[in-house]
Amino acid sequence: MVRANWARAQRAPTITDLMSPPRGDYDSFNDICDGVTATSTDPGHDNCRQEPGIAATIAADGEFEDDNNGYSPNVGNSELKEETADTFTFGVSLAPSFIENFRLAVDYYDIQIDDAITSLSNEDIIGFCYDSALPYGNDNEFCNDITRNTEGQIEEVQQRLINTDEIRTKGYDVAAEYRYDLGEYGRLRFKADWTHVIEYSVTSTGPDGQFSDTYEGVLVNDLFEDKASASLTWYKDDLRIRWSTRYKGPIRRSQSTYDSWLDDMAANDERCAAGSADCIANPEALWGSELPSVTTHNISASYTMDVGSNSELRVFGGINNLFDENGPYILGGRGNYDSAYGGGRGRFVYLGAQYSF
Repeated sequence: MVRANWARAQRAPTITDLMSPPRGDYDSFNDICDGVTATSTDPGHDNCRQEPGIAATIAADGEFEDDNNGYSPNVGNSELKEETADTFTFGVSLAPSFIENFRLAVDYYDIQIDDAITSLSNEDIIGFCYDSALPYGNDNEFCNDITRNTEGQIEEVQQRLINTDEIRTKGYDVAAEYRYDLGEYGRLRFKADWTHVIEYSVTSTGPDGQFSDTYEGVLVNDLFEDKASASLTWYKDDLRIRWSTRYKGPIRRSQSTYDSWLDDMAANDERCAAGSADCIANPEALWGSELPSVTTHNISASYTMDVGSNSELRVFGGINNLFDENGPYILGGRGNYDSAYGGGRGRFVYLGAQYSF
């Protein structure tokens, strides 16, 4: 069977999208003013020096160093309008006669959301305030979303919702299932799913024109390029035993941190080429940037029995994350393990019963 679908949908902003006051949230971000001195010439530093707290810190210590708390509350926007999505999918399903009880489905998707309701990244907001075509000051809407204390440290960056130009995502999904009858020994069922993200991008228009941020393969919103799951289940009368496996492919922890590291490496190369005493001959690689793939395993069993007229008892139990795989150590995650891998919960054993009557 070959199938294709095109659809258009619209979503109006919710009351929260329109009216919400700042809601507490924390995100990691880098302050463009980090490292500013009385004579530094990095992008945005001229405007950074106009911040009273930063100017006072430079006067006292000679240099401003970023030590913000990462507080970035989400804020509504009464000027939002509806977003429009165009969705295209194309797929093929196969059930070949020469492999009995086998089914395979492959689907491609392409989703484009115009005027998407989202928010700019903290780095973009900070950059548009201090280093853009917009003049720095109270008339700059992005500067008004940044609050600093008397020492110049960022206390909060408000992530105000906006209608961005476009969100675009493309990829494909593969699903397979196979059933096998063991006769008097029961039956087996194998199932596998795999998804691959080709693109996930957000295109916006800033003071200096249109720009795009890509997120596929970055540990933001759980956007692994590759994810898969598989299970093998054995059924025998009222007994069921199931083994399942989940896979998450390699991923980059933070694109902004990686980009900053590339800038630092480029600057170091320039110092080395100029013979500067500040040249670092063999700089270390960026620690914890490229995270490895992770595979976890679960096992479960259940048994159902009749215990009277029109009533039954089901006993079940299992072990999730059988081999106690926590995923990679991530500085700054929950307990230094990210929620995308289970937050470091580790092996989890459960047992239960259900009585129906």
